[in-house]
Amino acid sequence: MHAFAASLFLQAPKKPEIMIQILRKLRTRYAPPESFRSHVLTLMTGTTIAQAIPIVASPIITRLYVPKDFGVFAEFLAIVSILSTISTLRYDYAITISKSTLEAKHLAVLSLASLCTFLILAIPFYCLSGHVYLIKYKSLSNRFVVCSIAVGVILTVAYNIFYNYGLSRGAVHRISVVRVLNSTINAASSIVLSFFTNVGMIFSYLLGYCVGVFVLRFREGAEDTCKNKVRYSELKSTAKKYMDFPLYMTAHSLLNSLIFNLPVLFLGYYYSSQESGYFSIALRLFIPFDILSLAVSQTLLPKMTKMDSPEELYSFSKRLFFKLLWCTAPAVLLVVLFGQSIFTTVFGVRYSMSGIYFQIMSPMLYVRFFGSIFSNILIITRRQKFGLMMEILNFGVVMTVFGLFNRSCYETLILFSLSSLSVSLFKLWFYFRSAKALAHA
Repeated sequence: MHAFAASLFLQAPKKPEIMIQILRKLRTRYAPPESFRSHVLTLMTGTTIAQAIPIVASPIITRLYVPKDFGVFAEFLAIVSILSTISTLRYDYAITISKSTLEAKHLAVLSLASLCTFLILAIPFYCLSGHVYLIKYKSLSNRFVVCSIAVGVILTVAYNIFYNYGLSRGAVHRISVVRVLNSTINAASSIVLSFFTNVGMIFSYLLGYCVGVFVLRFREGAEDTCKNKVRYSELKSTAKKYMDFPLYMTAHSLLNSLIFNLPVLFLGYYYSSQESGYFSIALRLFIPFDILSLAVSQTLLPKMTKMDSPEELYSFSKRLFFKLLWCTAPAVLLVVLFGQSIFTTVFGVRYSMSGIYFQIMSPMLYVRFFGSIFSNILIITRRQKFGLMMEILNFGVVMTVFGLFNRSCYETLILFSLSSLSVSLFKLWFYFRSAKALAHA
């Protein structure tokens, strides 16, 4: 009798196994494998975990580095981001909408060729005039930081190429794993290296991207079923087919990158690296929204491109907007109201100024979050020229605020936030107006 009861107990599923089975059934029902929902769920899960790691580690890191260290790191990231944007002529961005694996490989080769050409042209420019800029910009006079910029551009571009190549092939699981791995290495090495150098975050950035590039390239190389050699004639044909990207998207993306990164550089140049450090910590709390918007935007682009009618595109975009608004508005409102208290408690007393900066910029950053997601509408409706015009306007606003109305840091940030908010609201309105006009055409 006891033996029979024991056998029943051993055969009966345990509670954890029951929960796992229930979760698997729910995932299979609402997000079947290889479906769009499954890809979005996988990518968003990886993105959420990857962004949760540095946020959890931030209270430790902010107590190991002073605001000036964060300022130097933010200025390093700003320059790397700007140079990475123009070095590939945005052929790397076109990989996600390529029609075949061979075409995606052609775009990857074009991106790498553009990067090599850019680096060759950048070397004499730096030797002739780069040192003059660094003399004025004291925070970047460190020779290691200057050398790290070049390495950072190479690793960032390589990572983006292999990331988009894997995304075009539906390898969202691998991409999510690499995101988590990159974030873990970055956070852990930042903590360890803080005991040895004040530029440990730069070391960590390079190490994390180096591992990410290696994993993405190794796995994609092992699973690549497209063994065709790249021919010059086909490469030339692909370059012509996607000529809109170097002609319009490069300038558009460059202006967008300048708009996002120039405030950090201006704060470091006109005030101090400490002020740019406060600013970068304020932006750090909004980084999950930026990464989430990028992940959703990149995942939505193939789906939106393949929609059968303009009416479906407009209806889908409208529903998605209200769903995102309903999910994100409470969290943003909470941080706006109690930003300074949250920053002081989480990051330490010396970063309370970052909480004030975040409260100033949060409305502008929140609208920019939606604008980044729905900017794909310009690509689908073939209105990249308008996007370029709006980025020129936004760039002019940034240059005017920081260049002409340069007063106290506090007043400058208020003016910058209000002016950028106005432009971002107009851009978001035009995105939906374009989709609606196309639907009723």
